[in-house]
Amino acid sequence: MGLLDKLIRGVNRAAEPVQSAPIFVDHQARAGDRLAEGGTRTNGRIVGIKRDLDDGTDRQTFAVEVDGRRHAIQARVPALGRLRLGLPVMVRVDGGKDAVFDWAAMAAAWGIDPGAPNQKSRRRAPADGIEDSALDGRVQRRLKKWTPGTAEVTAVERCTAFGMPTENWDVHLRLADGTSTISAKDHVPFYAHWYAVPGASVPVAIDPGDPGQAVVDWVAVALAAQTQPAAFDDAPPPGSIAALS
Repeated sequence: MGLLDKLIRGVNRAAEPVQSAPIFVDHQARAGDRLAEGGTRTNGRIVGIKRDLDDGTDRQTFAVEVDGRRHAIQARVPALGRLRLGLPVMVRVDGGKDAVFDWAAMAAAWGIDPGAPNQKSRRRAPADGIEDSALDGRVQRRLKKWTPGTAEVTAVERCTAFGMPTENWDVHLRLADGTSTISAKDHVPFYAHWYAVPGASVPVAIDPGDPGQAVVDWVAVALAAQTQPAAFDDAPPPGSIAALS
């Protein structure tokens, strides 16, 4: 056997463990893709949002009401900040409990890149409203312990790290007495991106030891916004995080 033959056999033996290693397939995601392509088109409305953590990564599950039936859709999509409580949405259903967003149609109607959406139909729909267990623990403590108040958003600025944009925002605020404060490096949850806009009045908690620091109660902001009907073809408010993302 020549040297080349020995080298080839050695490479093949080294490759065998890799070639035989199991490949894990997310069957639920594949089922979601098939449903998005071949399911029956219909319309629904987002009535509930649940946000939690899955191995440290944000996970979003939506309760979508279609003809009186509630469906659960877990989705990670571009322009996530467009998905908010009360929004009419396009969905694909299979006649049973399974449903996903008709994201291709929604993105086309909005004139945005659909990207590569990841969707799964889940069995249990979230409750109406918003449930967010992914909020930073420090923010939750500050909302409970700091001084409650109301402020006006004056500006939102995206934070950067090493010159690259991050998912955090500096939310500049004006208090009722005219003084300024800031919710610094705020990881504004997606369901509030539409409402994080200059001119908005928002509930806040203010650091009693340093009034220049505050946090915004974004869950309360998004819940209060339900009083204003959401329309599918609304454009993101100018200057909002939804418009800037």
